[in-house]
Amino acid sequence: MAGIHVTLPDGKTVDVSSGTRVEELAARAGVKRGIVAAKVNGRLVDLSRAVDQDATLQWVSPESPEGLDTLRHSTAHLMAQAVQNLFPGTQVTIGPTIENGFYYDFKRSEPFSPEELERIEKRMQELVKADLKIVREELPRGEAIDLFRSMGEHYKVEIIEGIPDERVSLYRQGDWLDLCRGPHVPSTAALKAFKLTSVAGAYWRGDSRNEQLQRIYGTAWASRKDLDAYLKRVEEAKQRDHRRLGPALDLFSLHPIAPGSPFFHPKGTIIYNRLIQYIRELYARYGYSEVVTPLIYKTVVHKAPTAVIADPKISDDELLKLIPGPDFPTGGVIQGRNGIIGAYKNGRGAIVVRGVASLEEIRKDRYAIVVTELPFMVNKARWIEATADMVREKKLEGISDIRDESNRTGIRVVFELKKDANDQVVLASLFKFTSLQTSFSVNFLAIVDSRPVLLTLKRALQVFVEHRREVVTRRTLFDLREARARREIVEGLGLAVMNIDRVIEIIRGSKDTDIAKEKLMAEPMGGLSGFLERAGRPQAEVDAAAAKKTINLTARQAQAMQVRHGGETNPGADEAGNSVPPPPRPQARVAPVKRQEPKISRNDLCPCGSGEKFKKCHGAALEDEDGGADDASA
Repeated sequence: MAGIHVTLPDGKTVDVSSGTRVEELAARAGVKRGIVAAKVNGRLVDLSRAVDQDATLQWVSPESPEGLDTLRHSTAHLMAQAVQNLFPGTQVTIGPTIENGFYYDFKRSEPFSPEELERIEKRMQELVKADLKIVREELPRGEAIDLFRSMGEHYKVEIIEGIPDERVSLYRQGDWLDLCRGPHVPSTAALKAFKLTSVAGAYWRGDSRNEQLQRIYGTAWASRKDLDAYLKRVEEAKQRDHRRLGPALDLFSLHPIAPGSPFFHPKGTIIYNRLIQYIRELYARYGYSEVVTPLIYKTVVHKAPTAVIADPKISDDELLKLIPGPDFPTGGVIQGRNGIIGAYKNGRGAIVVRGVASLEEIRKDRYAIVVTELPFMVNKARWIEATADMVREKKLEGISDIRDESNRTGIRVVFELKKDANDQVVLASLFKFTSLQTSFSVNFLAIVDSRPVLLTLKRALQVFVEHRREVVTRRTLFDLREARARREIVEGLGLAVMNIDRVIEIIRGSKDTDIAKEKLMAEPMGGLSGFLERAGRPQAEVDAAAAKKTINLTARQAQAMQVRHGGETNPGADEAGNSVPPPPRPQARVAPVKRQEPKISRNDLCPCGSGEKFKKCHGAALEDEDGGADDASA
């Protein structure tokens, strides 16, 4: 076999046979135990990869960025193997690495529980101890499709069908096989520091119109020490999480009716307003102007997302008719459509914006260029000052005077021209040498599924629609859960009404609320079907309740029972919970109130309604009663 020259990382060159594996070269150099992969001519490869031409080698340690990525990718495979070992029939989809960890998406009818995560992690540890060799294989594309179809891995089949290469690579560890480009660590024994962190829902290929999958997140590190340090950082970050600190400090609260938007409390509002004040001070300090745009726009803005929903295959040109271009708040004119089209179609581009200028005759045979709009983010005072400097330095010619005539009605900057100046040449110079013409870079870079993605206009609209669909779905599911909880309580109260005497007896005969709750849950109660029938519920529900005859209260229903009855457990119950009559309640004593009668003078009008003075109407009677006293009590 022909010989090849391999340059090792220490600069030494060795002559070996073509086809020599990287791991053999690592063993010869005495570094095999401290590496997880290698670079051959700059390309990251497995240690089992054969070198068949002259090459330069670089070792990849577990602690390096490439080494950590390899460890995490291999740990994702380890997790997938453990899942399929424990839950046969679960399909695997994709399992990439992410910052500080990895995830794998699975097709499974039920979500993974926290207890199942512990089982998966335990199984992963067992596979690590088994020291399974990880072997790369290659198959023709057609054979790989047939293989995965026979395994029932329909998602893998779809992935392979989208690969243009004639051959695809697979990785086998023990009796488990997965489609993957690699590279991977030599064996499962190299994966010693990992932790499964959470479970979430995900859509196949990130499209909410596709099947929902179960995503398991995890993290992996080169050593247990690094893993513990990371988990400690995560825990500390949780303590600093604004979603925890805000409510704890009584600054704001969060509610499902406005996901992600805080409801500021009085103290939080003070901080919020102070931050706004600080930003406005910065505006004034650095010469920026503040603008306020509307919160409600015409429906034309919503036509594009609606069009994407109606026709997912809509073209970019059709979308451009619905969203012609950006609207800058301070005015200006966009030069040409190529920049907009390029930015919308590619996710990146540049848009040239010019201020608005016109030629005016200011006096006989003397003209001026008058600027009435500036490009966005251009500070008027600094622009005028910079332009005046260029005029003084004769970098701009043809201008005799510059005046700022702006007022509350708008911008008006006057460039008075010299008598022999060509206005078009001067205006072109202003565009070329000053910020009267500005280029804005467009970069639709966004975080999608925790990864930075460059979005085209169409993809941005699709992501927005998917986000809104998820928000509405979560809100609806939350409302549904709340409604079901209320229904459960109502049905429990219905049972209480149908068995009111027994319920009151249990509550009053219990020593405390916990005992009452346990007794209520243990007591079979009947009559639910009658309650449901009176409530007008569907006949199927009434029949199902009638078939059960009796039913036990749930914990939530039992708790609601005590709340509705004021928690009237009997504090005088004995140790066995038997009822002891409560002591008589003291009766409230009401002191008699002596009525204060109003005094009426003889000269006041009589309250009898006669219109006469009191002494004339009742004088004789008064004289008989009190011997002619001046005042009397009515």
